[in-house]
Order: sequence, then C-alpha cells, then structure tokens
Amino acid sequence: MADRIRITTEKMREKMQSLEEIATLAGRDFRQSCEEGITIAECFDGEGVKYYVKAFAGQEESGESTFSRLVMQVRKLDEIATIYEKAEGENRIDKSEN
Repeated sequence: MADRIRITTEKMREKMQSLEEIATLAGRDFRQSCEEGITIAECFDGEGVKYYVKAFAGQEESGESTFSRLVMQVRKLDEIATIYEKAEGENRIDKSEN
C-alpha cells in the first residue's frame, strides 16, 4: 500500500479552478486597495503624501508580480494531472501487452 499513489485528476482540476478564481479575485482586490490608497493625495498635499502614493504604487507593482506567480503555480496542477493521465494510460497499455 505504501507504494501506491492515488490521484483523482478530475478533483485536482476542480481544485485548480477554485484556487485560480480565488487568486485572481485576491489579486484584483489587492490592486483595488492599492489604487484606493493612491487616492490619499486627494485628502492632503505636501511631501508626506508623495511618500504614501509611492509606497502604494510600489506595493501594487509588487503584488501584481506575486499574484501572477501564484496563478502560474496553481495552473501547474493541470499540467500535473495531464502528465499523470498520460503515464497512467501508458501503464495500462504496458500491462495489457504482458
């Protein structure tokens, strides 16, 4: 039993879709938060506000990169499922030939 691997590729793909939706929504919400933070310049003027605007803009750029990488990682679940299905299919062919 310890040498058996159980993978349900259908569930893996469902999980991938769910995680991708969540990551996409989180990225959108993060961007909106940063954009809203940038509007602080509407509230007051001066050198201090430049710091906040720059900080929010920097976070938005950094977050964009982070959420893009997260979505890429989640999408790899589909690649894993495809590779597993291919290997499983080849194993079935090999077993039927013996």
